[in-house]
Amino acid sequence: MINHREINKYMEQYPDEQVVEVAMQLWVKMSVEIVTIIGPDGFDALYKRSVILAEATSPWQESDTKEVQNYDIITLLKHSNGTQTPTQIRSISCLLLTTFSDILSSLIGDQLTSRILEVAWEGTVINQVRG
Repeated sequence: MINHREINKYMEQYPDEQVVEVAMQLWVKMSVEIVTIIGPDGFDALYKRSVILAEATSPWQESDTKEVQNYDIITLLKHSNGTQTPTQIRSISCLLLTTFSDILSSLIGDQLTSRILEVAWEGTVINQVRG
């Protein structure tokens, strides 16, 4: 299973000015694979649940969480430049990706979740980071 450390290590390879783009690519690639299995509403429900579970330890804790929950991750990342530091964006992305994959894993199992993420992130360096 891909874990927080692997995702964080992957994202740390990129300079600050590329953090938003890299995080968006990971989410887009993952969402394409997941939506084909559970549909957009299922993906949105898992994402919103991830935000709720991550809320207590996330860098946006002091902001309006209801507002964050109403954004999809792409919108959140697009609007994070200037309002979040690259470190915060990395942290938010890693926490949400990990929480999301943990929830998915609890629903469909570790093996299937790992396979989905491997397919989704094929061609990214994240698979090489695992080695």
